[in-house]
Amino acid sequence: MNLAHKKIVFLDLDGTIVGANGGVSEKVWQILEEQKSKGYLFVVCTGRTCAGVAQDIGLRFEENLDLHYAHIYDGGALGIQPHNGRVDFSFPMKKESVIALVEHSRTFDIPLELYTTEGVFADQRSVDGIRHSEVLNMPFQAADLLEINASKTVIRCHWIAREHNFEQALAIKLEGIHTARAGSPALPKMRFASITDSQVSKGDAVRRWCDLYKVDPQKTSGVGDTLGDLSMLEAVGFPFVMANADEELRCKFTNLPDIKEDGIGDLFTILDSKQR
Repeated sequence: MNLAHKKIVFLDLDGTIVGANGGVSEKVWQILEEQKSKGYLFVVCTGRTCAGVAQDIGLRFEENLDLHYAHIYDGGALGIQPHNGRVDFSFPMKKESVIALVEHSRTFDIPLELYTTEGVFADQRSVDGIRHSEVLNMPFQAADLLEINASKTVIRCHWIAREHNFEQALAIKLEGIHTARAGSPALPKMRFASITDSQVSKGDAVRRWCDLYKVDPQKTSGVGDTLGDLSMLEAVGFPFVMANADEELRCKFTNLPDIKEDGIGDLFTILDSKQR
């Protein structure tokens, strides 16, 4: 499929269009629907997996369009079409890396989740894990993570921590993995980190997506709010960050208003002026 005629925008979710209520505001949906009618095409580019709220957003991006296409999930580890589950590209984790992370989790009693194409699994249902699953609107299954790693393909591991033990979770040093810190306005007291194979990043996934759909990445746009979005922002031609973004990003890229102000709406005025 050739999508070079479309105006492509890669969108992070949490802190970019998904706010403290765990969803996208109706005002933002109205803005995005209006821009779709003007030739814009939106691609999910998130650390979340393709289920629950994140899958629903991908499906709604495609509503009223006569086409289906891949969206980027799991921090760039998975390019999947949410309407039918077709995987266009994926980068599974090495099993020895997963074993080391599970053992680290058990040693320090820090919740770790394993994301596979067959579901999300955790050793036990912690209070924070339950709340996390509620916000994502997707089921989490309790299981022995070492058995899951042995029997299934793990796409991503995910730390759920608090301020007091977040750095301890990240203290394990392994070759061949990439760690991306993340946050969610809906869960402000929790700290998250996604772990994927070292060849995985949102930026690499953007370039792979563009190659798949015959699009010049320098003609695309991207919007994010955390350092986990940095590689995506560096891969596109027109990078933007929200006013609620990490300071390092705000200093480097064009700022949009805060997510609380539905700031994504200002994006299109700027883009239309740049692309005339």
